Amino acid sequence: MPINYKTVVFCQSASGSWGEGLLEVMGFSCYDEFLNSQTNESLKTLHKDVLLSVAGLKILKTDFKKNAKEWKLVAAKGASFVKKAAVLMSLDQLLAAVVVK
Repeated sequence: MPINYKTVVFCQSASGSWGEGLLEVMGFSCYDEFLNSQTNESLKTLHKDVLLSVAGLKILKTDFKKNAKEWKLVAAKGASFVKKAAVLMSLDQLLAAVVVK
């Protein structure tokens, strides 16, 4: 299924997090499949919504750079959600480590 930035944006909740709706967009059938695709063991310890939020941010930043003006506020809210989760890795480290299809 071809996606656009709006598909990813619409999966974000009011809190700024991305949830399981993003799994279908990424082509995963369930969260466990997505979790098992992660090669960085530290990512597997993150709360589900935090890891999915990192994935949502990565998709926007890598696949939809040309539309950054349209989604930059959404990404800022998502980044804030991840940072508030008090993870031990920086957002840049998380984005580099997460595996998305």
